Amino acid sequence: MVERQRDRDRRTLLRMAERHHPDYTSDVELVYEIGSRPGEDRVRELRTIMPKTPVPFVVLRPSIPDPPADPVSFEDVEFDIRKERGHECSIQHIVVEDAPASLRYLICFSPSITRRFSWSIQYVMPRLWDPFRLEGEDRMTWTVMNWDGFTPPRSHITNLRVSFIVSQSFPGCLVERVGSLGNLTGPMQLDDGRRYFQWDCENPDPVRYEWRVIR
Repeated sequence: MVERQRDRDRRTLLRMAERHHPDYTSDVELVYEIGSRPGEDRVRELRTIMPKTPVPFVVLRPSIPDPPADPVSFEDVEFDIRKERGHECSIQHIVVEDAPASLRYLICFSPSITRRFSWSIQYVMPRLWDPFRLEGEDRMTWTVMNWDGFTPPRSHITNLRVSFIVSQSFPGCLVERVGSLGNLTGPMQLDDGRRYFQWDCENPDPVRYEWRVIR
């Protein structure tokens, strides 16, 4: 009974979020750290919001392993959320969808964001890159959402950067973009020996983007 009520509350929150459309633009950087072991797979998301109207929340979909990997629950994910110094707002995350193939969170700001604001979120996502380690190849997809239902579709994101940092255990690895969108640079080498690849796209269309990582 308690679990059913919790599910209803989550669906209600998600419907409310999908109907409320604050006006803002944002810069987003996704950093995927590919470890030598499953527990070393980390994701960092760095976001800067430029509000045009007050922004009380954003919806976040964390990166999760594709099936047939074991389903990931919100209980498996430990978030570390940080904000820029000098900003008075607090940040809270609320689960609004916890399905086997989809996690969604409401990231709530109190008070609402009314000026430029930078924040980041980091989480460990075990098994995210298991196919890369076990089979020698894996793919990452990320969808730029048209949350507001604009016609024609458009996104809040003005600059999107996706970075891959690969363990020194895989010295010959490569990252390839699938399709012709965006600009990919690398490999570059970090001081600790890990390989670094960077993909950038200005004003990305609200479509699915994909990259292939090869060992």
